[in-house]
Amino acid sequence: MLGKNKLYDNLVSSSIPDRSGEKIKRNHFSDERDEAMAYRYYFHAELERRRYDDCLVTLSHLFFLTENYISEILMKNYELVRRLAYEDKPTLEELRKKYPQYNWTVMRTA
Repeated sequence: MLGKNKLYDNLVSSSIPDRSGEKIKRNHFSDERDEAMAYRYYFHAELERRRYDDCLVTLSHLFFLTENYISEILMKNYELVRRLAYEDKPTLEELRKKYPQYNWTVMRTA
């Protein structure tokens, strides 16, 4: 591409190491994503008291995945979801501390 070396490569140093040829897991962060999804499901289902289908729609928009795939992920992580709902019952403050990037404001609907 015309000017790439002069305008980009020479002015901006790459902070990302060259890992060409290195094999990595395709969905490297999927376990972390799935755990965050379980916590968000707990938040919407238990704290906001949303219906299951509404939770799936919300999670679909948040994680950019289909509702069916989200349902599969939640079923795969059933033990975590069950533990959150019936044993751990994290507070809003605990949720905010664990995942500060999310909005944990409860929006109850009538």
